[in-house]
Amino acid sequence: MAKLSRVEKINKEFTQEEFLRSTYIDLAVSTTTPTDILKSEFGTVKEKELEYILVQADVSINYSCTIGYDRKETYYQGDTQKTRTVTDWKPFYGSASSEEVVLVENSLEAGVYRATRARITLQTSEDSSFEVLNTDAVTVSQDAIQLGKTSCVDACFNGVKLPGDRQKDKDYSGTATIKGLEAIVLPAYDVAYKYEGKSYDVKGFACGKASRLVAAPNISEDVDKESENKTKGFKQGAIIALIVGVILNVMLGMDGVLAAIGGWCWLAYLAAIGLFIAYFVIRKKTQDGIIAIRQEEKKSALIELLAKKGYAPLTEEELALFKTEK
Repeated sequence: MAKLSRVEKINKEFTQEEFLRSTYIDLAVSTTTPTDILKSEFGTVKEKELEYILVQADVSINYSCTIGYDRKETYYQGDTQKTRTVTDWKPFYGSASSEEVVLVENSLEAGVYRATRARITLQTSEDSSFEVLNTDAVTVSQDAIQLGKTSCVDACFNGVKLPGDRQKDKDYSGTATIKGLEAIVLPAYDVAYKYEGKSYDVKGFACGKASRLVAAPNISEDVDKESENKTKGFKQGAIIALIVGVILNVMLGMDGVLAAIGGWCWLAYLAAIGLFIAYFVIRKKTQDGIIAIRQEEKKSALIELLAKKGYAPLTEEELALFKTEK
C-alpha cells in the first residue's frame, strides 16, 4: 500500500446552522417528502473529519455505441399527409485519452457521504481554506486506488463528445496510469432526525459545493393513490366501453344479428380508447396539481421555520426550486 507523508486539510467553510438551513431546504424542496416533514424531531449536528485521496491519472479508453441520426419522413393517414421523425442507427467505435483528477474516499465511513460515484467538485472560496497538517504518514487503501482508477476511466468517457442525434448501447473500457496521489482531510457534518418514529439522517461536507446525501420518507405512493381515486371513473368507463365492444364484436358472428351492429362495435372501441387517453392525461395533470399544492404548503412551512430560527430568508433562486408544473 502507498503511504503519503503530506496531508492537506480543507477547513470548514460554513457553519452548522448553514448546514441545517440547507438540510431544511433539501427536505422541503423534494417532491417526494410529506408536507409536515419539517415538523420532524432533529438531533444535534455532528462534525467529522474524513480522509480522501486526490487521484491524478493518465487515461486511455476504447469505446463503442450505437449512433442515431434523425430524419423527417412523410406518410399518409387516410387522405391526410403527415410527417414523423425516424432514427437511422449505425454502430460507432472510437478511442480517447485524457488526464483526469478525481477525489475518492480512503475509508468505508467516508463513502456514505457520496450519493453517487461521480467526481466531487470542491469549490473553495479562499486559499486560506487549505492548510498542511503535521501528521503521520497516510496509508492509501487499495480500494481507494481502484476506485480512483475506475472513476478516472469513467471521467474520460464522460468527456467524449459522441456524434449523432441520439446514442445507445454505450460501452467502454480502458486503463488509468496513476501519476500522483494526495491525501486530503475534509470536514463533514451529519444530523439525524425522526419522522413518525422512524430515524433518517442527512450527511454532507462542510466545504465547497458538494451535494448532501439526504435520507427521507417517500410519499410518492400516496400521491399516486390520491390521483388514482380522483380519475378512476375514466378508467372504469374505458373498461366498460371495451367490454361492450367485445360483446358486440362477438354478437356480429351470431346468425340473425344485423350487420349494422358493427358500427356500434367500433364506436365502443373508440370510446374505450378515448377514455383511456383521457384517464392518463387527466391523471398526470391531477398528480401535478397535488404536488404543486403540497410544495406550496412546504414552502410556507419552510419560510416560517427559517424565520423562527433566525436563519436567512429564502433567496429568489431557492424560491424557484419549489416551482412545479400545474
